[in-house]
Order: sequence, then C-alpha cells, then structure tokens
Amino acid sequence: MAKDRLQVTQGIRVLQGMGIRFIERPYRYEDRGGTEVAARELGVNEHQVIKTSLWRMSTKTPS
Repeated sequence: MAKDRLQVTQGIRVLQGMGIRFIERPYRYEDRGGTEVAARELGVNEHQVIKTSLWRMSTKTPS
C-alpha cells in the first residue's frame, strides 16, 4: 500500500524554498486545540510547535 502524502501548504513551500529541514507529523484534529493539542499529541514542548491546518473545502472538515 502506498504511503499517504500530505498536501503542500504555503508554509511548507516557504520552508522548502529556504532550504529549511522539517518533518511532517500529522495528528488527529481537535477543535480549538491549537498548538497546545499539537504539542501534546506529538510529545513536544508547545513553544517548539509551528502548525499548519489542512481542511477539505467541500465538506469543511479537517483533512
């Protein structure tokens, strides 16, 4: 089975364009969770998190 590919956001394009290394780490969306939930789910300090949300525009649900 092929690995699911994430969408490329403007934030990802900027990082790639500047040659900045990063790791995509998807997690389950939690409404109004913000960086606090992202950090908790990823097991990192909240102040080390930059997150980008992807949404399905047809259903207006998190991707």
